[in-house]
Amino acid sequence: MLSAFFYFVAVVTIIHVVVAVYVTVSAIVCNIVTAVAELDWLMFFGVILLVIHAVVYFITLYHCLPICLVNLVLNVVVVVVIIILVVVAAIAVDDFCSPPPPKPTTTTTTTTTPTPTTPTPTPTTTTTAQQQQQQQQQQQQQEHQHRNRHHLTSPLIN
Repeated sequence: MLSAFFYFVAVVTIIHVVVAVYVTVSAIVCNIVTAVAELDWLMFFGVILLVIHAVVYFITLYHCLPICLVNLVLNVVVVVVIIILVVVAAIAVDDFCSPPPPKPTTTTTTTTTPTPTTPTPTPTTTTTAQQQQQQQQQQQQQEHQHRNRHHLTSPLIN
């Protein structure tokens, strides 16, 4: 009877470890939804196993008082530690695997307009940054065109 009981304890402990490893691995690969669902199932499973352990241990308590009490405490500790480790792993992995906050996207469009060949006076009104940028671009283009015209009309030196 005692050997069958100890086999039962060993099988239950192995099942706990296998389930805990499965939940931890699924959490590590960032499948948080599955991990949390499995975590709830593991806790429910652990509570049921603890109740079964308690009933079996108290039934056999009179036959092996010191051994069964130590074994009961060890099994409770193992189950609690496994559940705590899985919870910590799921929380830690959730922090690492959560998507980063979305970055604000800014789109800038620049349009170039053909510049007239004769310079036009610029009005002296307050302008926005985009208008100032366009004015600077126009001035640079005008200067570039002026330099090109001067270069083309100057005599070539051999």
